[in-house]
Amino acid sequence: MGLKVEITFDDWHGRIVYCLLEDVRISVAGTDFVIPRGTLTDFMSIPAFMRGFVGIVTKRAAASLLHDWLINNQILKPAKADWYFREALKELGMGKLERNLYYAAVRANSMSKGLVGSLLE
Repeated sequence: MGLKVEITFDDWHGRIVYCLLEDVRISVAGTDFVIPRGTLTDFMSIPAFMRGFVGIVTKRAAASLLHDWLINNQILKPAKADWYFREALKELGMGKLERNLYYAAVRANSMSKGLVGSLLE
């Protein structure tokens, strides 16, 4: 999946982000999502200390975009958004060990921000 984005600056957080230039359709675990044009993402839903260990735009870019959109727009509770992130990685072909490491990093980031909850919420 090729994502069309432009680089922009997030004045609020003081960092570079990417702006989606067209709608993106993603189907994960039987659920269809349409992420609208104009959505901002940093492709990095992980703690800052881990960012040096992973690339920004990789095969997980679509999963990261989905996760950012679900969290930033409060579409799903963080635990459920984190679960969809892991499932998207699986559907994108990422192996179990790497997928679970990314999932653990995303959960740690959610929890560090106080975004806790269960999958049942």
